[in-house]
Amino acid sequence: LDTYSGAAAAYSLRLLDSSHVGSAIRVRRSSDNTEQDIGFNVFGELDTVSLLAFAGTGDAFVKTWYDQASTNDATQTTTANQPKIVSSGAVVVDTNGSPAMDFTGTQELTSASITAIAQPSTAISVVDTTGRTNQAGYFYSLGLNAWAGIQDNGSTIRMYAGSSFVNGTSGTNTQRLDFSLFDGANSEIWFNGSSILTGNPGTNGISGIRIGGLNIPNFKGYFSEFIAYSSDESANRSNIETNINTFYSIF
Repeated sequence: LDTYSGAAAAYSLRLLDSSHVGSAIRVRRSSDNTEQDIGFNVFGELDTVSLLAFAGTGDAFVKTWYDQASTNDATQTTTANQPKIVSSGAVVVDTNGSPAMDFTGTQELTSASITAIAQPSTAISVVDTTGRTNQAGYFYSLGLNAWAGIQDNGSTIRMYAGSSFVNGTSGTNTQRLDFSLFDGANSEIWFNGSSILTGNPGTNGISGIRIGGLNIPNFKGYFSEFIAYSSDESANRSNIETNINTFYSIF
């Protein structure tokens, strides 16, 4: 975000903005339901040492994913719907060993504080669905009621923004970097750097954020990063993808 500023919201388990002085997440431990904020270490990565010291030998779940771009924190107060970040005393990780939140079909984090923003808008997500099936739910929604978002069942990816679903082929379940431009007839999704979908899903913009939820079953997999821009960032796509891929080694 130091280079590509102006995000409407930015959530990550790594530091995206050098000026961000807050925490990464607020977690709840299973042993006594106590909560604590967890920040970043000196390398800009999630402070897993503090996280494990807090969680002990039990589990820990994310109650709040702090917004590094603004004040649109994504939260979940229902404990059964909080994604897991520590399992039996070990940090949950993705395929490449980076910390990630585990969504198993009933978890979601939401922010309703964003003022409605018209298209064009850009959404970027880092997810890992390796070994998961039946991805019927949305990865995210740029709104709390199907305002705009993408779905993926492991072979077909769908984009929706108020009018109709536009379908594309996504390939097998794996770790992926999804870069989505919502811009009416100029809408497009890039999957790990390659365009996989174009069409007109509608004209809805951003009116809140729902991560991992919307339909039942919801998203199943690991979530590491989500950034939303109230602008067309396709001109910066390659450089943004390079930054993300350098950290996560996705493709």
